[in-house]
Amino acid sequence: MLFVFTSGLLRAESTTELRDQLRLAVRAEIQAALRDKAPTAPEHSRQLQVMLVEFSQAEGQAEGSPRSDNLLRTVEIIQSAATSQAVVELCGRLHKQLRIEQAQRDTALIQEMQEGLAAALRAALATNSVEGLDAPAQAISRLAGKAEATASRNSQILALAQQAQKLEDYLHRYQSFSVGLETGESLEPLWREFMNSSDGFSAIIPRSEILAQTRKGRRRTWTSEEQEDRAREIMSHVHSLDDVDRAFADLQKLCEVHLQGKFSDYLQYARATLRGYHIVLHDLDVGVFVDRHLREIAVNEIVSSDDTLSELRTQLLLRAIPRLLGLEQTLPPEPDDNAATYLHRVAITARSKADWGLFARAIAFTEELNIDPTATSRDRAAADLLLAGLNQERAHEYAAAVCSYEVTLKTGSQLLPAEFIGARLEDLRAAHPQDYERGCAIARATSPPKLFIVNAHGSTLQEGGGCLIDLTLPMGDITVPATSGGIVRITTDKAAN
Repeated sequence: MLFVFTSGLLRAESTTELRDQLRLAVRAEIQAALRDKAPTAPEHSRQLQVMLVEFSQAEGQAEGSPRSDNLLRTVEIIQSAATSQAVVELCGRLHKQLRIEQAQRDTALIQEMQEGLAAALRAALATNSVEGLDAPAQAISRLAGKAEATASRNSQILALAQQAQKLEDYLHRYQSFSVGLETGESLEPLWREFMNSSDGFSAIIPRSEILAQTRKGRRRTWTSEEQEDRAREIMSHVHSLDDVDRAFADLQKLCEVHLQGKFSDYLQYARATLRGYHIVLHDLDVGVFVDRHLREIAVNEIVSSDDTLSELRTQLLLRAIPRLLGLEQTLPPEPDDNAATYLHRVAITARSKADWGLFARAIAFTEELNIDPTATSRDRAAADLLLAGLNQERAHEYAAAVCSYEVTLKTGSQLLPAEFIGARLEDLRAAHPQDYERGCAIARATSPPKLFIVNAHGSTLQEGGGCLIDLTLPMGDITVPATSGGIVRITTDKAAN
């Protein structure tokens, strides 16, 4: 930094002051050349005028640019052409000042780029997610694209800019490597590329630091036994339905490890079971319910052999069944209830109140969910037929109602109210004797109903399950409404006439 004495005080000369002084000195030399009678004076004056215009243009470029190279060259040209000692001295001082300021800017830029690249690289190596690499990569991209760096003639700055570009490319490959860790892809090619690309960054941070950080993310190989032990540890912390989502997520991650050998059987069925629980809980929370998942959970024999999963199943059934039956407020489960005792209490309550719709639904649940051996497919068929008879009676289809009541009694169900059915038949005989006789004739020719269940694909019918009742009657087509999603169908056997 140059200093001048002004009013007796020592102060630094600024670049602006030196440029103004040089401009005045050049104009003074131009005026002197115009007064000079020498043959070369006019040409010298014209050259200085052109140089002064170029000097003003170079000043404008320097104002919007991180570099002052054009201004430096213009000052050098003026200095070589000037004849005035004042102009020559001012050019020397301004040139020196411009070089000092450029060196200061270069030093600051070098420090900014070194610190920025090191911070971004460390942040990238420390992150545990693919998304965590985005911010470091963007920071490095900004450093690599800085105008000061791309326009610089400083060899160290140019080297750092090249390093930034290489590091940006490296982080993109490292991000691909991290995606491989998360998705279970073959990682060896990515690992080799990643290791080779780290050689050039020891100038930013020590290579040992790079290797120490990156080895933390490399996936180790698990054995099936280790995987099962970890799965059982996860399940040991599951105590209620509130723990299902977290445990399911942990088991899901455990399935993504790099495994030597086959997957643990325990992990697979625990994850599959919790997935079903997760779906049912979600559907219940949003008010949508697909009972297929609940049926699959209820009849899963593997669940019964695991205390944790079995207890969760009980909790899930006791949360789902009251909601499906609309009894959350009016008849909630008792503290000591399980699914069987709760549905038994619902059936008893429904029977005592002659709520045969609720009664039939409770019987259907016990049979479909296979949680109460005292409720069989025959009981469900009887409950459906009782509901059909009540509906037919309300629709004034008295013969059909009599047939349904009589066939209900023929099922042999011990859960149905025989006294109630008998009373309905007596009332129908008294009020509609002809329809009563016709209905009894149909019922006498009708075998006890068989109950079938369609498998999950809707193809094979298996006797003794629970969704299709197929009755063959000697005359007339009678359609019996089903409950709980089942289909009850009564068809005509023409030959039986």
